[in-house]
Amino acid sequence: MDPIDSPHNRHQPGADPQPEHLPAQPHEHPDSSDVPDPSQPSSDEPPPAHSREASGEALRSGMQSPNLPELPKHELDFSFDSIINSKSDFASDPEFARVQKRASNVLKLSEENEKLNAELKAMTERLEAAEKKRKELEERRKNGGSSGNTSS
Repeated sequence: MDPIDSPHNRHQPGADPQPEHLPAQPHEHPDSSDVPDPSQPSSDEPPPAHSREASGEALRSGMQSPNLPELPKHELDFSFDSIINSKSDFASDPEFARVQKRASNVLKLSEENEKLNAELKAMTERLEAAEKKRKELEERRKNGGSSGNTSS
């Protein structure tokens, strides 16, 4: 008997065309790998809300939260004195002292800078006023000198 003509390969009416050892699968076109199956949800779509809720409830009921240790309850009573006293702890730190010194120097320099800027502004105003007076005097001399020469 020819292997092509074997009883397993013959298609008889009413007989299952698939061999017994293979599961029945729907016929797929060779190019059907790009076409999504409408009966299956796509990977980029979230599952329906009712199935998410049901799965979440199942997870919650099946899993108990781990026992967490008790956190110590700290005293959160702050007073002005407690804050001031806590600063003294930092004062002994050499880096804190260096930062404080630098901050003090920056403050002094910024105050000096403001003072110098105020002096510069005052000097600029005085200089502009002096220039204006000088121009007015030159105009008077020019006008006064030419009118005096014509009258003589």
